[in-house]
Amino acid sequence: MKLTRPSFFDEFECIADKCNYNCCHTWCITLDDKTVEKYKTFEGSFGDKIRSFMKLSDSGKYVIKFDENGKCPMLTENGLCEIVLKKGPEYISEVCKVFPKMFTMYTGIAEIALSNACPAVVEFMYREKKLSFETYEIDDVLNYDFDDEMGGNTAFCREIRQNIINLLQLEEFPLWGKEYIVSKSLKKIEELYKKNDFEAIRFEMKIYGNSDYLKKYIESLENLEPNYELKISFLQNLYAITGGIKENVLMKYYNKIISGADNLTIEEIIDIYKRFDGEILKDIEYVFENCLVNDLFYKFLIRTEKTKGLNIYERCMSIFMIQELIKFVMCMYWYANDKSINKSEQIEIISILSRKLLHNDKEVLRFCRYCEEKGFFSPAYLFIILR
Repeated sequence: MKLTRPSFFDEFECIADKCNYNCCHTWCITLDDKTVEKYKTFEGSFGDKIRSFMKLSDSGKYVIKFDENGKCPMLTENGLCEIVLKKGPEYISEVCKVFPKMFTMYTGIAEIALSNACPAVVEFMYREKKLSFETYEIDDVLNYDFDDEMGGNTAFCREIRQNIINLLQLEEFPLWGKEYIVSKSLKKIEELYKKNDFEAIRFEMKIYGNSDYLKKYIESLENLEPNYELKISFLQNLYAITGGIKENVLMKYYNKIISGADNLTIEEIIDIYKRFDGEILKDIEYVFENCLVNDLFYKFLIRTEKTKGLNIYERCMSIFMIQELIKFVMCMYWYANDKSINKSEQIEIISILSRKLLHNDKEVLRFCRYCEEKGFFSPAYLFIILR
């Protein structure tokens, strides 16, 4: 069986108490049945404490109730897990052991992704100039048939995804141009996939794999003047419908963003964004390229009960738009923070919004349905916020 995973996988490790926004905050901690049975055997006041915070969810599974600050009650003041400290890591729930790893199985193929919802993962997006993945044989043989909503052809979906990643990683072109071209291509591929016209899809992918064609295409796009007024209005609208980043542990970001935006005209925000683009974004464009590639690697194929109705075009468009929203949030924080934003703050903002909007299936679906209702899921709208 073949296993594919990010090349930095073995280097990743949880930063535990050094994490300012760990997964013990405002995250539903589900307890698997084996862990529940273990907790029932704990004796004394510690056993009584953990059982007092266990409750049955609507799905019939036990979860951990948050304390008044919206965090796991087993999280100590120094940011470590009391269960691990007193009993050992083998006693935490499976969901706590796994995150931010995302494991997916197909027939003859397994993939492990690392989610950008974890700041320790986003750190690698800064370290890697060009994100890469490795595939090798493993001894385990797992048989799991992936039945995607557009025909059940896993191998072909993987081929489309790899084509998109290859295009996004072409070094000679600006990221915004590559994203726009991917959206245009996927729009066509979506319709062809519904007809099972795989030959036409391969022809479409071959067109956008031609560097000379891409160069001429992007040069023609560069002649179009950006519409900053529409871009900023659109991003403000998207930020409003997501509810911002109002998390107790990181209200400093929300408060600064809101206070920074107060009493600013659209013209002033445009000037701020242009300056931020020139001073900050141009130097970390590769980071956002890596984030896009990493998100696409694990979100493009995988589907859950909540997101199974989303096709590959919608998933890709939501990732592109949310990445632009992250840039906008960074910009407003930078402005409100006396035109200053360090690497740690950038990493936290990326991981916060990745966690809130991309790692949360309910929010992904809500975001996609809103964009569809407003007609935002089109290459034309995407071009406005990219350019």
